[in-house]
Amino acid sequence: TTSSSVLFLCAAEGHEGSVLCDLGFKDVTVSDFSDVALANAAKCDPRLKIARIDATNIRLPSGSYDVVAVQDGLHHLQDPVHGFTELLRLSREAAFFLEPHDSLSTIMFGRKWEQLEGTRNYVFRWTKKLVQDVASAYLVTDSFLNLSFSFWHHGDRHANWRKAVGNGSTACKAITALKVSLDRVAGRFGNQFCGMVLRAPD
Repeated sequence: TTSSSVLFLCAAEGHEGSVLCDLGFKDVTVSDFSDVALANAAKCDPRLKIARIDATNIRLPSGSYDVVAVQDGLHHLQDPVHGFTELLRLSREAAFFLEPHDSLSTIMFGRKWEQLEGTRNYVFRWTKKLVQDVASAYLVTDSFLNLSFSFWHHGDRHANWRKAVGNGSTACKAITALKVSLDRVAGRFGNQFCGMVLRAPD
C-alpha cells in the first residue's frame, strides 16, 4: 500500500523513488554509495529521503523497511545472491528486483560481461526457480509468494523503432501494443526479469 515504507538500493539519482512518490507513496528512501548521486537526488526531488548505503556492506537492522527494491543493481555485485537475501532480510512485507533473465534470448543476444565506467562485472541472470530456491533457503519457510516473472525490454531498440516509424502517438501506441502482445504470448522467453517475493504476515 502507499503507506508502506520503501527503500530503493543502488538508486543513483533516485528516479524510481520519484515515480513511487508520484504514485502516492509518502515514505520513500533512495540509497547509493555515491554522495554526488544522492545530492542530485535530494536536489531533484525533495520528497525523497536520502541514505548513503553500500549495497555490499549494509549495516541496517533486519526488517528496517516494509518494501525493499533494486533495479539493475544486483548484477554489479560480486555476490548477487547475497544481495537478494539482503533484500529479504531488510524487508518486512516484500522484496523486488529487476535484473536480466536467464533465457535463450539472453544467452543468444545478451552480454556475458558488462564494462561500465572502468569496472567489469559478470551479468548474473535470474529465473523464477532460482528466486524460489534462494528465498526458501534463506527464509527457512515456504510461506511466501513468489510472483516473479520475465518480460521483454529492449530500450535502445524501442527508441530506434520510434525513430524509424516516427514519434507520433499512433506509432508509439503500435510499438507499445507489440510489446504487450509479445509479453503476453512469449513473456517467459523475455530478456528481463522481475523478482518479486511477498512475505506472509506474522
